[in-house]
Amino acid sequence: MRTKLILTALLFAVLSFAKAQTLNVRGTFKAGQVQELGLMLAPFGSASSEAITKMTPQDTIFTGSVLASDNGFYTLYGAYNGGQLIMPLYLPDTTTTACIELSFKDNCPVIEFDKDNAALSAFNLFSYVSGRAFWMAEKGVWTKDNIRPFLATYFNAADSIAQAYDCAPAVAEYLDLWAYTSVWKLYTSLPRMFNVKASDLPFTMNDFSVDTQKLLNSPLAANFPETGYIILNTLPKEGLSERLTALYGTYTDKSVCTKVANIVVDGFIRKFDYSGDFEGGLARLNEAIEKYGLNQEYVKEFTKRRASAKGTPFPSGITMVDAEGKTVDISSFKGYYLYIDLWASWCGPCCREVPHLQALEKELQNPSVKFVSISIDKDMKKWKAKMEALGMHGNQFLNQDNSLATALNVRGIPFFMIYDKEGKLYMSNAPRPSHPQLKNLLEELK
Repeated sequence: MRTKLILTALLFAVLSFAKAQTLNVRGTFKAGQVQELGLMLAPFGSASSEAITKMTPQDTIFTGSVLASDNGFYTLYGAYNGGQLIMPLYLPDTTTTACIELSFKDNCPVIEFDKDNAALSAFNLFSYVSGRAFWMAEKGVWTKDNIRPFLATYFNAADSIAQAYDCAPAVAEYLDLWAYTSVWKLYTSLPRMFNVKASDLPFTMNDFSVDTQKLLNSPLAANFPETGYIILNTLPKEGLSERLTALYGTYTDKSVCTKVANIVVDGFIRKFDYSGDFEGGLARLNEAIEKYGLNQEYVKEFTKRRASAKGTPFPSGITMVDAEGKTVDISSFKGYYLYIDLWASWCGPCCREVPHLQALEKELQNPSVKFVSISIDKDMKKWKAKMEALGMHGNQFLNQDNSLATALNVRGIPFFMIYDKEGKLYMSNAPRPSHPQLKNLLEELK
């Protein structure tokens, strides 16, 4: 028993150490005061703001400890000469303090203390110069004939740099992924540049000699934010089951499949017509979650949005307060039709509708209709300041956690809706106050 307890304690200690493992970093910046850079470091691919470490500056030295990355890659963020500083780092050894030296070439960050990071810096410089040539070129410089050879230089640069620096396989893979995702971002901007449809371009991403499925089928690829959307565009356009079947039939890496599956399911939930076959949609969602082991929270998200269907009651569990901070219960308006304006102080189109809304409220002759404005502002002070600036009056409420917009599946504001006298949704996405037909619509509600 004693031996078993000791082994259990040792295992717990090892697991705790692994969970809390960090990387210590010490760097220098010879060009000036490091305080000006505002450096931050994060594990590559981390979506959590808590994983970002603000480096401690002192004269030309910066130090810090960051949560260890499971792939050895990190991203250094900051600012330099009025521009954004973004630099990938490869630091697989967490047993010693990583000592790096930061410098700049043509305003591009460079870190060259070993061959792997020298390779990353070389491609970063190439990408910076090429990106500037692409985006800052005069109109007409790029044509349908010369743009493809230009994009191909990204792949050539990644191969050449990997060979020249004899970098680690992980870094070579990173360079290939970096090149592909960079080209994909530029390629998707071409229809706008040439004012044509994507189908009218003389080449596709498949025309580059890259095995996309092999390249993107890895844990490292899952950390690139573009990967999910690149794969998403190769799947069938419709059908939850069809899209997931194609995904899991093509890719085997669990992290990649989960990343893309989450995007697919999220899109299904947001675009679903909740006034239609709700139970059928829920059944398809449950089947997909069980088959592919996806997050059960999606069922809750789907169910919450049922409130966006016509005839359903105002969502329950929604916290709203008035300007004095007192909780408001929407049921207190039962017996009236409610015209609800969902808005925010930072939303320009929302604010432009306010004068029309106030005028309509004064002009309307139907005593059965009441007006309610609900802001989704996070900051109560900014909400109050904007109300005062616009001279807003009447029923003004605040829903700070955005739970109402989520429950009603609202994809953009301003958003207007009408509830009937029983507190059930009468019309979703109702006409705006500036719409000439709204007044007649509200006058006819009895």
